Amino acid sequence: MAKYYVESGEIRLIVQAEDPRMAALWTMHSAMEQTVSLDALDLSNDQLEDFKKMDSVAQFSRQISVSEIGLGRAEAGQFEALEIMIEWNQLAVALARLERLIDGQETS
Repeated sequence: MAKYYVESGEIRLIVQAEDPRMAALWTMHSAMEQTVSLDALDLSNDQLEDFKKMDSVAQFSRQISVSEIGLGRAEAGQFEALEIMIEWNQLAVALARLERLIDGQETS
């Protein structure tokens, strides 16, 4: 696996991945998995999840830059942050469904 330098908005991360797109996806995953302390707010579980996702997404700019050379490089590949977020969400939903199938909580 190659080492990639990923940056977007407030995000600066060095990751190992199979290719630049996977590096962007892993960066999105890392940001989305961060926990936000929202105990003081009186929100439903769904509202809390939405707020956490939006808080994580707010760290990104519109583009995610991925380079094998370093941060701030002109040759870096560009990905639309919204497209990467949508792809990450689809993967997360598929994984959750697979877990339910394995646990026998859902039928195909």
